[in-house]
Amino acid sequence: MKLTEAEQLIVFLLTEIASKTDALEGSDAGIIKEALFTGNHWAIKDILSGVFSDPTDEDIVSEVHDILGMWSVLERETDEKFPGFDGNREGRHTSVARMLTEKLGCYEDLKGRVSHGVAGLDAYRRMYAKYRELLLSGQDFGPDEAKAVIAERIHPENR
Repeated sequence: MKLTEAEQLIVFLLTEIASKTDALEGSDAGIIKEALFTGNHWAIKDILSGVFSDPTDEDIVSEVHDILGMWSVLERETDEKFPGFDGNREGRHTSVARMLTEKLGCYEDLKGRVSHGVAGLDAYRRMYAKYRELLLSGQDFGPDEAKAVIAERIHPENR
């Protein structure tokens, strides 16, 4: 991380305020000041690692909305339950799903069930393609259509 002189001044002043208001643990404010004074700006990123995450691509957010919306419908039409995303291999999707369900109150029916240990994204993409095709056909969406969508979870080579 490279900080301009103006940014360094702002960070310094904020650490001073934080120290006096206990907004940061004292040791963190001290380490941040030390990093500023010694030119070790990279250490600030290490100390405040949660602050410096890369923004999530809007395409992922849209895809998660699509998948969660689809699963909300599928759960109403069948006995199938949304298995979630793989927190290790589908981390961004899991993070977005948690934000939507746990913090923003979307897809309340899926709350607490967005993470699991088996990768499912490829299957969800196949399912969503079928789901969208059926919705765009103009026909009613019921249990038979839901079952056709769920059948897409199985890879075509394994059917």
